Amino acid sequence: MVHPPTNDEAPRVLAYVHNRLTRLRPSLRQDLIDHRDILILSLFSEGRTINIVNVYSDDQHTAINLLAERAPTLPACILMTGDFNCHSREWDPSVPHHRTTAISLLDTAARLGLELTLPVNPGPSFLSHNVELRGSVIDLVFITASESLVQPRRLLEWQGPSDHIPLASKFSLPSELEDFKRVSIAKGSNAETQFVEQLIGGIRGICLETPVVYHPPHLTTTSSGSSGNPAEIQQKSGGNPPDIHWILINSLQNN
Repeated sequence: MVHPPTNDEAPRVLAYVHNRLTRLRPSLRQDLIDHRDILILSLFSEGRTINIVNVYSDDQHTAINLLAERAPTLPACILMTGDFNCHSREWDPSVPHHRTTAISLLDTAARLGLELTLPVNPGPSFLSHNVELRGSVIDLVFITASESLVQPRRLLEWQGPSDHIPLASKFSLPSELEDFKRVSIAKGSNAETQFVEQLIGGIRGICLETPVVYHPPHLTTTSSGSSGNPAEIQQKSGGNPPDIHWILINSLQNN
């Protein structure tokens, strides 16, 4: 899910949502905030709404300031995460100060029902490609108090060529997903043979005068062997968008 480009400005946040969660009707809430640097994703279940916020805030603190302005009108959230480009001793022990922008960010999180939750394996989240610069903590996770006992984790092995270290967080999903199980056909079984035969027969019955190939206008779907990260999407789309912060929303149940 991604905010459509406006005024030739590419979005700088996006979300991948696992198809197991389709029954929760994931929705991009542009009615709440319509900005390329803030993505609010809502899941709907059992009469309640689960709101997740993904943020990229530039060196002018654009997203932090906009969130502070809109916070009184925004609903409670279960998770807010992103690249905030904001330094403070509250989350980085190497920083001696706690300035106005950091104070504003914490206040906004509190208004949304969230609190800062530091990784269980603390350390920098940003490691510059310039080896002369020290690492810093600018990627943050804010979780609702009921979920804060589950600390996020820095996934060092997932960093790849990026100068940011991915963060993984867990939160509870509605009980209605508990009975959702993946349906599959056993490899080498008679059922697999029958399915393939039916599939071949169905394809043979299709007659297309002109092959149709659809390419999404802004993102290229990753194929087998791709990691699905924004760097690959950027390369495949042929574009050169600014730094993109992405969030993967997945159900860990019944794996």
